[in-house]
Amino acid sequence: MPVPSGHDLCDPAPEGGIFIKGAGGFVDRLEDMGCTRWTYTRKTGQSAAMPYWSLPGAALDDPEEAVALAREALNHL
Repeated sequence: MPVPSGHDLCDPAPEGGIFIKGAGGFVDRLEDMGCTRWTYTRKTGQSAAMPYWSLPGAALDDPEEAVALAREALNHL
């Protein structure tokens, strides 16, 4: 399944992990799986949260699970 133009589905995390984009009801599922949201500190010192969550450990070791999560993420974009 090709990724629609203009959508970044998975991005490398600054810490070297993989993040997946969360939207809609998929956010609750990511949080239930223990995924953490990517946040960073702006130059102003304020914290900002982006719509990306860490890929769960099981999906890092199981390509089929990673693909299933990617497809689910696409359904919520």
